Amino acid sequence: MAEEIDTSIPAETPAETPAAAPAEAIAPAETPAETPAETPAEGSDFSKMREGLTDESLRKQADQYNSFEDMIRSNLKMRQNGSDKAFKVPGEDASEVEKATFEKALGIPTVEKGYEFPAAPEGVDEETLATLKEGQTKWGEAFRKARLSTEGANHLLEVFQAEKLAEGQAEIDADNAFAEESSELLEREWGKDFDANKAHADKAITSIFGDTYDDVKHIQTKDGKFIMDHPAFVRAFGIVGREMGESSIMDTGLSQDQKQAARETADTAREKRVAAQAAGKTQDAQYWDEQERKALAVLEKPQSLVGENGRIS
Repeated sequence: MAEEIDTSIPAETPAETPAAAPAEAIAPAETPAETPAETPAEGSDFSKMREGLTDESLRKQADQYNSFEDMIRSNLKMRQNGSDKAFKVPGEDASEVEKATFEKALGIPTVEKGYEFPAAPEGVDEETLATLKEGQTKWGEAFRKARLSTEGANHLLEVFQAEKLAEGQAEIDADNAFAEESSELLEREWGKDFDANKAHADKAITSIFGDTYDDVKHIQTKDGKFIMDHPAFVRAFGIVGREMGESSIMDTGLSQDQKQAARETADTAREKRVAAQAAGKTQDAQYWDEQERKALAVLEKPQSLVGENGRIS
């Protein structure tokens, strides 16, 4: 028997499938970057549109886009960002409502009192407070007339306040410098007697002016210096204070009897002056007034201050 031949075609052995790589070995797929719009091809509708623009500003604007799609996308973003809410400055023919809406959008108060001002310092008197309020009203009117927003007005107020504070500090520094210069001048002039003479001056000032001293000490010279810090005034009150300290306002070296006689003469002349005035005798009144002044002059001649180089007139 003939040997049977196996004519069946054996199945191909499948190729061995390689093992899958571990997950960590697989590189993550990169997110494709946004492909910029390509420059429009010459002859395209968008290119023709750009070339047809005659206005240079419009041409520059169109040059920012490469297609109609780019232009529309940009416009959409602008609207989404709120640029479609832009408003125009009202014209002369605008209604009051339109003007008010525009000012409100800019933060401009509708009335003068709509502006904010720094609170008044604590402890100020009613008069000062009224003055401050009056000033705020004037500033509010000026801000409103200039159409300033509250933010802009506040900035100006901060700058103004800073300037005023700087000016005030400069005045204080100048006053202190003048007082120190005057003191140094008198120290050189009075030498070792400076403390005593200054004490006499302070005593005279407080005794003479009493409760009004706080007002007097703020009186200034024409160039803005306090008169009570001026060397001339300190010298004068030093003389008066020394006289007061020696139990005599005006000492001319007279004895107590001589002083008493001068006072009696002045008193007698005063009485006769008053009587003459009552009787209508003008010439007699003038005569006795002169006699009274002479008697008082004897008692009112000032004594010199003691200084390092002798007595100072």
